[in-house]
Amino acid sequence: MKYRIRADLIFTNRADAVAVGKGLKNQLTKVVNLLEDKSFIELQECNHDANPPQPCKTLYRVVKE
Repeated sequence: MKYRIRADLIFTNRADAVAVGKGLKNQLTKVVNLLEDKSFIELQECNHDANPPQPCKTLYRVVKE
């Protein structure tokens, strides 16, 4: 049996987003991968509210190998 957490959290403050990402990175050593599903953490800069809307930009992505 495995347990999966999925979350998509949007912050208006970059420092808050980075703090949550760092907390998750500390847990990455405890997670496992399932066949082709790899555990990962990703921080994106979201510009959907820009005029005109812009795509998200990945600032970092950490994948459990």
